[in-house]
Amino acid sequence: MTGVLRRLTLILAVAAAGASAGAPGDDAAAVPAPAPAVTTPPEHWLVPLLRATVEAARQQPQVLSADLESWRAGLAATQATAQFSPDLTIGPTIDENRFQSTSFVSGTGIVQNRTSSVNAAVAQNFTTGTGVRLQGNGSQIQTDDRNSLVDQFYNNNVQLVVSQALLQGGSREANLAAWRNAQDLESNARENRGEQLEGRFAALAEDWINLAGLELEVAERREVLAVAQRNLEQAQQRS
Repeated sequence: MTGVLRRLTLILAVAAAGASAGAPGDDAAAVPAPAPAVTTPPEHWLVPLLRATVEAARQQPQVLSADLESWRAGLAATQATAQFSPDLTIGPTIDENRFQSTSFVSGTGIVQNRTSSVNAAVAQNFTTGTGVRLQGNGSQIQTDDRNSLVDQFYNNNVQLVVSQALLQGGSREANLAAWRNAQDLESNARENRGEQLEGRFAALAEDWINLAGLELEVAERREVLAVAQRNLEQAQQRS
């Protein structure tokens, strides 16, 4: 793609130089002045031109379709990778209930029970089919009654769970098959997008090359016409 842009820059420079050399000048001599040397086009007007070319290439239907396929493949690859990423789960819970008590122990009136708990778990799946999950739970139960008796209970537990897939066993290749397929699809989609974009650039570059060639041809014909007119005027003056 860099070679195409360099070629396009050179052709545009030649076209600009040819257009400036082809303009008719003063009737000083019958022989035209030599064309100026080709120089690199100024960056201040070349950059917007290249940006417009890039934007036009990106808006082509083939490129837009390739962009969509690349995005879908990247999303699928991300989902396939996520199955081997750590998973954190946190779930706080607050439960409160009130009831009318007629018990002699707690007294008649409203009894309030409040339960607060927090569940947390960290899980990790490995490519060997092994899954490890560490989870913990902490809870507090508080009871208030009319007799100003407050009962509080605490409960904490930690659990470690290890699982192993039996059908695939420890086959790392089998567990990575879906992930590798997603990676290959993403790579192919990106490559296809690059090829589509490069093809659009090449087509636009050829159009610019053809346009530059036509501009040079027009400039040369104008120059020949100007020389012929000057020679005709000089011949008429001599006669």
